[in-house]
Amino acid sequence: MKLSLSTKAILNSILSLGISWIFTSSPGYPTSVDSLEQAINRQDILKRMERVMGPLPGKNMRARLDVQVSEEVDAGTYIRKKLTYQSAPGERVNAYLLIPKTHEHPLPAILCLHQTTDQTIRETIGLAGRPNMHYGSELAERGFVVVAPEYPMLGDHQIQIPSDRWASGSMKAIWDNMGAIDLLQSMHEVDPNRIGAIGHSLGGHNALFTAAFDPRIKCVVTSCGFTAFARYYGGNLKG
Repeated sequence: MKLSLSTKAILNSILSLGISWIFTSSPGYPTSVDSLEQAINRQDILKRMERVMGPLPGKNMRARLDVQVSEEVDAGTYIRKKLTYQSAPGERVNAYLLIPKTHEHPLPAILCLHQTTDQTIRETIGLAGRPNMHYGSELAERGFVVVAPEYPMLGDHQIQIPSDRWASGSMKAIWDNMGAIDLLQSMHEVDPNRIGAIGHSLGGHNALFTAAFDPRIKCVVTSCGFTAFARYYGGNLKG
């Protein structure tokens, strides 16, 4: 894997700060990250994430998107669609899709993830809540196609977790978000090679988590979305 000088500099800076607290002792695995080679061992990192979040589902959990639009509104500079899509067999996700009014296709697209709020996706796309949380509608006004899915167990997206399918809300959200990327890539308005993710707090760390498992996401903007987990509540991550 060939890295640019700037990428190497960033990773070396992270290593110099010490990130051995990310890893725990396990047979066959190093207990710390103390080299650039270890830091870029993507598969090793993903396996460790799955130890906490549960396994990323395989092809048996793929499902036809079956997009169902319940509302379409002219929002001025973009069209706003309220819809659901199927992310796993028998499981549907509530989402908003914002499509700029332009014929200059294909456009870049953004997966917009909401924070912990009762308003969920309504706040992200500017229909409720604080103006500084309306990053979905702001991006649509700037020419990005926006998809904003609802996080599991919040709002109308109620589901039993843990279950025989999902060990955690984090992995369920990752899978739902990957379905949202499928939706974006199915649209003629979207450039499939220019897709990013953005989120605040809960949405911020799930933007990072989703991008770790889905390389179709080319950039991530995360606000208040990460913590030194060993220092968070003394390392107790339950709940």
